[in-house]
Amino acid sequence: MLVYAMCSLSGLYFFCLYKPMKTPFSNFLENLNEVFVLLTTYTFIIFSEFIPEVEFRYQLGYAYCILLGTIIGVNIISVFVPILHSGRQNFREARYNYKIKNVIK
Repeated sequence: MLVYAMCSLSGLYFFCLYKPMKTPFSNFLENLNEVFVLLTTYTFIIFSEFIPEVEFRYQLGYAYCILLGTIIGVNIISVFVPILHSGRQNFREARYNYKIKNVIK
């Protein structure tokens, strides 16, 4: 588990230092995902018998589920917003070209 956390930490260091993605938003999203992977490695300890109170583990589990849903939502939105934007732009171009062809006739 420590090796997994160190790999995630080194990946986060690399992405913060070099910013290899094309857009700043892609770099931000990659850093956010790496932080989430790092937090996930630490939750392996939390959900073990290291914490004896079962109710506290359940509360942390609910918080983890909320965080997981948020990360999934951000990733889904970051995929679909550019798709919808390009679809809207293509629709506008097609409508403009259709109007131009009707005006010429």
